[in-house]
Amino acid sequence: MKGYEETWAELEAKALASLESPQLVGGLPLPACYELSLRFWMFESFGDYRSWNFYKPQMTSEYHPILLLKTLWQRNEDARRFALPDVGIKHLDKFKPIPTLSFSDRQVDLEVLELCLDKAQEILRCVRSTECRPITIDGAYFGTDVFADARSKKVEWNSGLPVSDELLKILAGLA
Repeated sequence: MKGYEETWAELEAKALASLESPQLVGGLPLPACYELSLRFWMFESFGDYRSWNFYKPQMTSEYHPILLLKTLWQRNEDARRFALPDVGIKHLDKFKPIPTLSFSDRQVDLEVLELCLDKAQEILRCVRSTECRPITIDGAYFGTDVFADARSKKVEWNSGLPVSDELLKILAGLA
């Protein structure tokens, strides 16, 4: 039988994989004509882990909307399930290493994606510059991946970066 650490590591790996590569609601795979354009994530020490993934259609003759896939991992709920037997025994998945995830998807306009990409580019410039020194205030951990021209630009930072708050406000309005 696996120990707590092994089981938690397996559950966490599954959850992080789902945050990075989410599914459509209902477990449907993303259509092949889509490519990832922007990923933004927020991992709170004392809250849920969230990711927003924007997918745009590759060049096709047919119209395909831009898709936003949001994933939420109820990390604290899963931690309580494994730490407290009376909570775990009542949970649907008991003590199995199955993360408590929720998915949502929606279509967004090109203008929304472009605005989010602009904010992500600001974040890239700010985090990579020496004038921007974010500090950890509440234990939140952020990251963004911008995909362009078959390349990815990725940065990660802790809370305290005002330009990321602007992107969070936009994303909150899309919920």
